[in-house]
This record gives sequence, C-alpha cells and structure tokens, in this order.
Amino acid sequence: MPYRHEMMESNTYYHIYNRGNNKREIFFEPHNYRYMLDMMFTKARQHSVEVHCYCFMPNHFHIIVRTRDTADIPRFMRAWMISYVKAVNKRYSFVGHLFQDRYKIKHIDSDAYLLHLSRYIHINPLNAGLVLRAEDWAYSSYRDYIEDRQRPEIITDLILSFFEHRSAYRSYVESYKEGRYIELSQELWKEGTSSGSPS
Repeated sequence: MPYRHEMMESNTYYHIYNRGNNKREIFFEPHNYRYMLDMMFTKARQHSVEVHCYCFMPNHFHIIVRTRDTADIPRFMRAWMISYVKAVNKRYSFVGHLFQDRYKIKHIDSDAYLLHLSRYIHINPLNAGLVLRAEDWAYSSYRDYIEDRQRPEIITDLILSFFEHRSAYRSYVESYKEGRYIELSQELWKEGTSSGSPS
C-alpha cells in the first residue's frame, strides 16, 4: 500500500471509511472484527489519532477520528490496513485486494455534520437488517455512548456534550429517518468516490 500524502489539519475531525473489493465481505468471523478493533486502537495510539466513533460492518467500516498535534492519519491508516489485510490473507490463504480501493476520507467541518455522521454510523447495522436494535451490534461504539461503560480508547465526551444525557443521544440516533440515511449513504459511496451503497 503506497504512502498517501495528504495535508491534515491538527485538532480536526475526519470521517474515514472503506469497503470490500466488489462489495464483498471484509470480516468472516468474530475473530476478524476483534483483531481489526485491536489494531485500530493500537495504531491510533501510536500515531496520535483519537477514535470518537466506529462501526465495522460485514463488508465495510466507518470511523470518526480527531487529529492531535502530531497526528499522521495516512501513516495510521497504512499501518492499520496493512496489519489487518496481512492477518486475513494469512488466516484464509487469500491473495489479491481485500478492499475495493484506498480508504475515503472527509473533513468534518461543523458540529451538526459531526452529530449527523455519528448517528448515521451507529444506525448502520439496524438499517442493514443485521439486528433488531442498534445496540445489539457488537462491533460499533454505540453502546459506549448509551451505556455507562466507556472504554478509554473511545472518546465520547465531545458528541455527548451536545445532549443532556445518554438517553437523549439514543433518542437522537434512533429517530434517524430512513430517507436521510439512504441519501447520505448514496452521497458517501457515489460514483467518483466509490460506486453503489455499502449495505
């Protein structure tokens, strides 16, 4: 994976996402999700990147990160993705590309968009029909937001600061209209960035 040279602003939020080659699965068993998560936290720590939100789906992933002063997102992503792809290829004797393309990254330029994206990311498993309740999906940060069980690797304080309590954030997420979800999904995966919808 060649190094990706991009100008990243300090103390800034970014939405990073990618999906499997030809929309195929990138996770094949629970161990894969756990390894991906462990590597994300490890590499984020090494490269001064804060993880504020994530969701790993069978064929794609989303994360919201914040750059600290010395953060290097391209190096973080390269280290994280190489670690995961190597592990999957070794475990299943795969060859070729696991991901469709290089990751996509979008600058989050307002509080409103930050909240909107966190809601979109956390509602992904429910809208994909994988669970009956968003919190039942084991591979997202949603329960860190709605339950008093915060892991130190997930920074929830900023997003939760816009709500009086955790239950208000839950209501905000679960009131997401299907049309808005579809609209944002199509925008994120549109032709030129990627084709089609991930779910």
